Amino acid sequence: MVQDLPSGSSRAWAVHVRLCLLFIAALVCNVSGNTETINIVATQADDVIFSQSSSWPVFSPGSAEYLWRYKPAPLDTPLQSVCALRQEPPCEHEIWAILDLDSYGWESFHKFTLRISWPAFYPTDFLMETFSPQEAFAVLSQTLPGSSLPQSPPPASRKTRRQYVRIRFVDTGVRVPSKRNITVEATPFMILLEPLYFTVLPALVVPTLLFLLPVVLVASFVIAPRIHSCLRAIAEDVRLESRITSSQKQE
Repeated sequence: MVQDLPSGSSRAWAVHVRLCLLFIAALVCNVSGNTETINIVATQADDVIFSQSSSWPVFSPGSAEYLWRYKPAPLDTPLQSVCALRQEPPCEHEIWAILDLDSYGWESFHKFTLRISWPAFYPTDFLMETFSPQEAFAVLSQTLPGSSLPQSPPPASRKTRRQYVRIRFVDTGVRVPSKRNITVEATPFMILLEPLYFTVLPALVVPTLLFLLPVVLVASFVIAPRIHSCLRAIAEDVRLESRITSSQKQE
């Protein structure tokens, strides 16, 4: 007499696999954004004070993230050429900001990452450049109108880790021949400055790692043994089915 194959374990395992796949599918999100990052090394440099920076946004631990919306430079403009010459009024296709790396809470970090993100359906290229105070002064003296800056920086009275970032942006859309005169929309983008733990780990990732650590431990010592038991039961079912099939052929 041939015994029926005890397939309860196999069916249970199949149900578990389907549930896991559904759970993973529910967690997957469509990527609809672009991101660019640059790493910054905080070093001491001679300080230079110039009045133009008084109106610039400041990145600090209390305001490390900004959301802006600006119109990019016209299509086919080389990024390095955007806002490269003195203009009146000031160029609207760039942003200058202060990176206050000496702020309380950041003074113990030596590396930072500056990240810019924007929607993928806004075809835009970004160029981020960081400068020491003297380097920023030199760039501004070439790009700002005539008498906006003195001819030479004042003597440095102290050292600072403060840096400046220049962000330029240009349109990269593809124009349809019949719609060459289409108006370019302003691109919304978010910029985040955060310190790097151990010089490689962004602060934004730390909470995720702290969450994943217990999950991995539970998976290793609780879930994995159960999965192993299920797989062993499936293997036993396969061996039993193989024996039954062999005995049927012999009969």
